[in-house]
Amino acid sequence: MYFNAYIEDDAGLLSGDICENVTYGFERETPLFSALNGSVNNSHVHFEKIYEPGHVDFTKVSYSGHLIEDSNEIEGSWVLTGPNGWSGKFMMVRKSGTKESLAVGRAEHKLLKA
Repeated sequence: MYFNAYIEDDAGLLSGDICENVTYGFERETPLFSALNGSVNNSHVHFEKIYEPGHVDFTKVSYSGHLIEDSNEIEGSWVLTGPNGWSGKFMMVRKSGTKESLAVGRAEHKLLKA
C-alpha cells in the first residue's frame, strides 16, 4: 500500500494530512483522507492517523518508529486496535527538498491478542 503524507514538525510536535487509496472491499481505489498528529523525540517518532468519519470501519491507527538516514526516513510499526486488530510495518521517505513525505506501508495481516 502506498500513501502520500504531508507532515509538519513544529519543535517536535507533528501534524499533517494523509491521502491513500482503499485497497479492499467495494470501494477499491477510492481515496481515503486522514489527519496525522504525534511527536518526535530524539530519533523516536510516534503518531496517530485519524480517518475521516464514515469511510472505514475503524478510526485510528497508531504508528511508532525511529528516524534514519539524516532524518529523511522513518521505519517502524503500526497497530490498528480493536477486536480484530491488525499490525504491520511501515517506512516513510521524505521527497528531496520538501516537507512532504512519500510513505510506503506493508501490512502483516496479524491478529492482535485482546
